[in-house]
Amino acid sequence: MRRAALAILLSSFLSSAAFAQLVPPQNSKPEPTPKVDTIPPSRDVVYPGTIQLTVDATDVTRAIFKVHEHVPVAAAGDFVMLYPKWLPGNHSPSGQINKISGFTATANGTPLKWVRDNLDVYAFHIAVPAGVSAIDVDFQYLSPTAGNQGRVVATPDLSSIEWIANSMYPAGYFVRDIPVQASVIVPAGWHVATALRPSGQTGNRIDYPVTSYEILMDSPLIAGAHYRAFPLSPDVTLDVIADNEAELAAKPDALEAHRRLVDQAVKAFGAQHYDHYDFLLTISDYLGGEGL
Repeated sequence: MRRAALAILLSSFLSSAAFAQLVPPQNSKPEPTPKVDTIPPSRDVVYPGTIQLTVDATDVTRAIFKVHEHVPVAAAGDFVMLYPKWLPGNHSPSGQINKISGFTATANGTPLKWVRDNLDVYAFHIAVPAGVSAIDVDFQYLSPTAGNQGRVVATPDLSSIEWIANSMYPAGYFVRDIPVQASVIVPAGWHVATALRPSGQTGNRIDYPVTSYEILMDSPLIAGAHYRAFPLSPDVTLDVIADNEAELAAKPDALEAHRRLVDQAVKAFGAQHYDHYDFLLTISDYLGGEGL
């Protein structure tokens, strides 16, 4: 019995050894595929040109934002545009790349070839031909139309417009070094509130002065048909946009509480670290809530 068991064990060992000799070494010891990063690393140098960003927020029925960017380019070749991945106040990549649609890139009206990056879905590689000094990028931000799709940011009466969801920026530069001149188009008769001060207005298009991409991303705006501004101090304003005019009524004690908040903040910090400050408040049964 022991001899039989030993024979079976020896036979199994020999079979395993023979099989191991038949298996090519590369199959038993695979090597990882080397990562080739084709996205330029960020540098602390000023971007060579000013991006012109226009967000058309007039399609409030379908909650679709149309984005156009005119982007100067310094040279021909592979040019990478990035959609924001890491958002302030978030602790993981949370840029809503899944809500971007209709991406196109053109130069002087001629379509340009582009591909998504093999590893980073937030990166778009655009082939810039020789002799081209600027490209035009267009896409749509398909914002949620119901709470189970994400935060609702557009209704027929008001909208919360975040530049960070409605823009892309060139790779290879710190965002504080990228100049941007932004404009927004809202439905006729709407008011717009933001910490940015407009440089001009034509109809329902509001233009803002050149600022850095970093500051722009930190300057969301709210817009709507029903608006009221409440001064809290010479440099601080409470901007309110609501579903209807009745919601804009504010009791004196509520406003006084906000004024005390501003006063106590200055006392607590010992200084006023801003030239002006805007609280942006939306009152709505339909718009998604958010606090920053």
